[in-house]
Amino acid sequence: MGLESGGEDRWAVGVVVCVLVLLVVLCNALGLLLGPAGLRAGADPRERSCTAASGGSFLLMGAGFSFVYSWLFMLLVLLLFLLGGNLYMLVCKPWNNGELLQFIDASGLVPSLPNNVTFGGIYSDCTENMPIWSTLGLSQNINLEETLNMSKYTAEILEQFENSQITLSSVALLSPAVRKQLGDFPDKLKQIDFNSTREKLTNITELNLNTSANNIDRLAGTQPIAKIKAELNEAATDLRAIQRDMETVVFPQIENLKLLINELEVQAVKTNGTVATVSSEVGKAQDFLNTNTTSIVKAESRAFLNCQIQLFDAYADWAILTITEQVGRCRPVSGAVDAAVVIVCSNVVESLNAFWFSLGWCMIFFIPSIILSIKLSKYYRKMKRADEFNKHIVMNQIPRATMLQY
Repeated sequence: MGLESGGEDRWAVGVVVCVLVLLVVLCNALGLLLGPAGLRAGADPRERSCTAASGGSFLLMGAGFSFVYSWLFMLLVLLLFLLGGNLYMLVCKPWNNGELLQFIDASGLVPSLPNNVTFGGIYSDCTENMPIWSTLGLSQNINLEETLNMSKYTAEILEQFENSQITLSSVALLSPAVRKQLGDFPDKLKQIDFNSTREKLTNITELNLNTSANNIDRLAGTQPIAKIKAELNEAATDLRAIQRDMETVVFPQIENLKLLINELEVQAVKTNGTVATVSSEVGKAQDFLNTNTTSIVKAESRAFLNCQIQLFDAYADWAILTITEQVGRCRPVSGAVDAAVVIVCSNVVESLNAFWFSLGWCMIFFIPSIILSIKLSKYYRKMKRADEFNKHIVMNQIPRATMLQY
């Protein structure tokens, strides 16, 4: 809000000054335009037209405004000259040719920076977008590579790791109950009588209910009672239906069951060897764990530790590279300084110098303007009395010098 109000005030002052100068110019222009336009050749000065008189009045008004405002404008030109000229000569021009930074570094007005760093060097490095590490010469105060050198910590870490004792509880792959079940499994497989099962299934498939149905039909033919005969015939029909269902549904399933029993017998023979192999391998694995678990864990832990150390080394290298080459690139600082210089010198100082220079030329032209306006106004304004010239002036002849004759 303060900057905006200050800018508006400057614009208002500039507009007022320009209006006052243009007012003088306008009065003189109207005077030069109306005066000759209303002037008639050979006219009596007491009878001049209103147009010519107005032109003369405008010329006098322009001269009067020039007298009224000129001293104020002269003071304004002097103040602006002192302000704008000194700013240009003391700030803008030395900045453009590089003398200002050299003066700041050499004068001692500003406390010196550490590591023999100069403001000119800082600005030059920031212009090239250098990191703050090299710009301020921090490497002279901080040995970053020594601080982030992981090798001096690696030996201590490995020594502590080697001296550490790793104690692990015993690991049982198979419990005694499971071992007993695996040992009893082949004996239980041997107890299965696959041949007896197949014979029983074969006996089922050889069953023929149609024979029983035929015998029942013959028995029904010998019965004198019609009701009993009908019941026997119905029973024979049910047996034949059951036989048909067995032939279409049960017997195929029995054949499939026989095939499964055959495969199970084959797999049972293979399983005996597999169970023995599994028991042997598990025993070997158990023995290996009992004797090598600690060394395995320590070896894997050492591999993990080495991996972590490598990660820390890589992180330290990345940190060094980032701090020394990437962190704090200061081109925005030089950009801000250049922007400030452009604002002060190009937008403020140059405008200020152009303003007082133009206003000064206006004051210079006001001097002949005042003289000419006063001189010309009497030829355009209506006079109360005419100028009279005595045409009958007696001119006495001045005697001429003569030479005496001796």
